[in-house]
Formats: sequence, C-alpha cells, structure tokens
Amino acid sequence: MPRIPEADLDRVKHATDLLALVRSRGVELKKHGSKDWIGCCPFHDDQSNPNFIVSPAKGLFHCMVCGKAGNAIQFVQFHDGVSFRHAFEVLNQGGSVAFVAQPPTKQATVPKLDCPLVLEADDVALMNQSLAYYRERLAQTPAALEYLKHRGIAAAIEPFGLGFADRTLGLRLPMKNRNDGEALRTAVELCRAARAPDDHSRLL
Repeated sequence: MPRIPEADLDRVKHATDLLALVRSRGVELKKHGSKDWIGCCPFHDDQSNPNFIVSPAKGLFHCMVCGKAGNAIQFVQFHDGVSFRHAFEVLNQGGSVAFVAQPPTKQATVPKLDCPLVLEADDVALMNQSLAYYRERLAQTPAALEYLKHRGIAAAIEPFGLGFADRTLGLRLPMKNRNDGEALRTAVELCRAARAPDDHSRLL
C-alpha cells in the first residue's frame, strides 16, 4: 500500500481536535496545569488514578503508567483497534465520523468510513463505482498528481479516466466476517478478474 505523504499526515494531525477526539471515546479530562489535560487512561485497567495526559497544543497524548503515547492518528489506531492507515482515513474524512466512539482496543466489525459501493449493483455498475472511487482518490492525492505531472502524462487524467489505486477501498467495505462484506469483496474481485484476467493488481 502506498506510503501516506508526510504533508498529509501533518495536516490531519494539526487539523484534528485531539481534546474532543479523546473525549468522544469516553475519557473524562480535567485541566492539568496551563496547557495540558488529565484523565484515566483508556489503555489499561486502572480507572481510579488519572495518569493520562493530553497536550492539545502539541497534539500528543501520553500515559505515565502504561507508556501508551502518540498523536491523534495513533489514538484512533490504539483505541479503536484499527490499522494506522484506517485511523488516518477516519480522521482525514473528518466531520462527525471521526468522533464516533468505539469500544477500546477492540476491532470494529463495521468500518466507520463511508462505503462507495452498492452491494445490489450489477457487475458493470460495481466496476464503475470502484473506478470512480479511485479517480476521486487521485484528485485528493497531491503526491500522485505531482507524479503524473512529473512523468508528463497529467493531460491523460481526464480523457482516460485515470485513478489512484491506493488499496484504501478495502478499508471502506464491510469486513469479511459479515455476509454483505464477504459478498461485496468477492464481487469486486470477480469484476476485476473478468475485466483484466492477466492483471495481477488488486482493487482492495
């Protein structure tokens, strides 16, 4: 999966209200000094001693007992039990979706990211929805656009409907352990195989 550009990581870290994010996961925080906030750590069992420090100005959190620490992306990753990429996409999408509480350190069975595909769609529609998603991803990824510009083929984006297959589609589909998730993922792979049987790339 392509590496997330540092500029995008920094943008999401700085744009996320870390204090509101932590509180959305059920962590009660109180003022601690002039700049920090403190509460009970959501990453270990002690719920009587406040040792979890949140520093909004720095965009960082740290537990003085269990040592769990990081930024807004890592907080979502650790708390919601998702991958770093998934956590980034949740915060990058922004809005209220980033502040939907999930059980701590438990794998979510339904991704909080909007699914761009419709299970009931036929094969042609499903493929077109997948391609539309990756065209949108290209438009939203400055690094990919700059690469095409550098290669001198940026003019081909519109006439050829180029997209950026960064394999984030799988983060937005229902998980395999759900009936609709397994069916949708299988349908997407079958569409890809039927469209390009010699192409070993993946859409998910």
